[in-house]
Amino acid sequence: MKQTFPILPVLLALLMTLVALPSFAQDTPRAELFAGYSALITRSEKAELDDGISTLKVKRETAYVNGWNASIAVNANSWLGFVGDFSGHYGPVDYQGTYSGNKIILGSQTRVHHYLGGPQFSVRGESARFFVRALIGGVTVNESFSHPDLNFNESYTVNGLAAGAGIGFDIRISDRLAWRAIQADYLWYRFGQPKLIINGTEITNSATQNNFRISSGLVFSN
Repeated sequence: MKQTFPILPVLLALLMTLVALPSFAQDTPRAELFAGYSALITRSEKAELDDGISTLKVKRETAYVNGWNASIAVNANSWLGFVGDFSGHYGPVDYQGTYSGNKIILGSQTRVHHYLGGPQFSVRGESARFFVRALIGGVTVNESFSHPDLNFNESYTVNGLAAGAGIGFDIRISDRLAWRAIQADYLWYRFGQPKLIINGTEITNSATQNNFRISSGLVFSN
């Protein structure tokens, strides 16, 4: 007697597997969207501005600028995911220095944008999740310097490589919502153009920078 392939039991098994998949997957979201407040802690930095007449040497101490942070993570399984991370930080930062032998304070409006990505490793519990991640991508820094008494107004924009690592802790609110109590990232910048000439003014900054970013907000799961 010729044997035939048992197609009906296989189809029934496949159908039952497809029906059961959502119940197996619900413990690990396919994607997680984070959005919240962020503070960028910028380490001390030196800069020189030379307009051809005199050199303005300035330095800022550790400063804080506020902004936003958003990311989307796609999970391969319960412990491994891949995250795309974006943030923007804006605010005034004062530089102290000397110009023609006089001490001055040079105001600066700073804007920093990050676009990063990398693997994310999670340890999940019933009510909380801890994660660590590695990030690499780019950073854009824009600074506008001004001093009313010197009639000095200059700005520049520079792009660089950004890399870093971070940790975070989420507290579950519901099946689809969590509170990211804290996310802390170390960020390292490398600029290929530490020296720029803007409107006849030569601006020199450090080629590398080390900063920290702290974020908190809500996580939406799917």
